[in-house]
Amino acid sequence: MNWWVLILIILAVLVLLMILLLCTRIYISISYTHEKDNDLLTIQLQFWRFIRIHRQMSFDDVKEQPASFQKRNQDEEENGEQSKVFHRFQKVKNRFESIKQAFPIAKEFVQKIRISEFYWSTHIGIENDAAITGVISGLLWSVKGSLAGLMYQHMNVLAPPQINIQPNFQRDLINTHLQCMLSFRIGQAMYAILQIARNQNQNEQMKE
Repeated sequence: MNWWVLILIILAVLVLLMILLLCTRIYISISYTHEKDNDLLTIQLQFWRFIRIHRQMSFDDVKEQPASFQKRNQDEEENGEQSKVFHRFQKVKNRFESIKQAFPIAKEFVQKIRISEFYWSTHIGIENDAAITGVISGLLWSVKGSLAGLMYQHMNVLAPPQINIQPNFQRDLINTHLQCMLSFRIGQAMYAILQIARNQNQNEQMKE
């Protein structure tokens, strides 16, 4: 067999494999649980049905802290647990708004993401303070409601998101569970990454 023919066959096979890879839909399952001081994040990637990548991460941000961080926590305790929890959720809301503003950059890609499952349940409470518990619950409803609206507006939602907030007025409590299943084509993700990189380069050039 002519070597040129063999090379062309190999190139054709590689091109077909590349096209197949770009058209492949990847499924991502995300599960996050926060209970007391324990956090557990589980991510599973699946494509071509038989290929699965599973990663589980557990971390504790309370038991192992530097001295300066512990001192800061002591100061926060002196200022009150209520204020600490309130500011924590205020920061979460602000970060969510920042993410929301970045969505238009990859709008085309986001619209092609399929959401087949979204469940987010939270139990929150401040002991003997119904007012602060109510305020925090309101902030959480605002964040979750905005997220659900954003998903309906910019993504392909196959099943209605299930969100729940249960206030507890008897004790300090912050428990949450998030379960999400989404999918997209690898080629769509690569194209979006190239778009974002080009946009960043243009912004840097304009600044210079």
